[in-house]
Amino acid sequence: GWGELAPARAPQGPVWAACFRLAVGRGQRGRGLAAIAHSPAWLMTRWEHSLAPLNRLRAEALALKGETGPARAAYLEAEKQLQPLLERPNEKADAQSYLGLVYAGLGQKEAALQAGRAAVAALPMSRDPIVGAFYLERLARTEVEVGESAAALEHLETLMSSAGGETVSVATLRIDPVWDPLRQDPAFQALLK
Repeated sequence: GWGELAPARAPQGPVWAACFRLAVGRGQRGRGLAAIAHSPAWLMTRWEHSLAPLNRLRAEALALKGETGPARAAYLEAEKQLQPLLERPNEKADAQSYLGLVYAGLGQKEAALQAGRAAVAALPMSRDPIVGAFYLERLARTEVEVGESAAALEHLETLMSSAGGETVSVATLRIDPVWDPLRQDPAFQALLK
């Protein structure tokens, strides 16, 4: 099945990450964890060519399964992986973008928003419509996680009306559990039409 494709086809990670996202979107948190069980510590993403810490994905799945303690441990490991990248100018914004998600998972609202916003400010969509869109999408995820729904919806609207097109879609908005807190909002429902 698709869960077995990752180790054979994607040594740098895009298929691992895709299998993970598909499983999580289907509500199969355990299968998502299985899809990344043999992944390297860093996954090369498909479009923006950044290195994503595997522990952040693991933490996300564990949190969705309600395994709070292991999720927190994985988030802390991801933070430890990302911190040194803040000292590297070419990798700082990318690290900040992921740290926003990590801090959100750890319940550190202000640190999460600060990190996510700093990444978007460093490389906005006006300068790079592809990588900038990924940073904005991660900021929207961060905002949902910390309860900033209005800001997240505004950013999703921007992404859905942009030419970037690879970060969010009607299909991913429908299945990705990160957007669950927005599902009853009329503005979110309008994005699905």
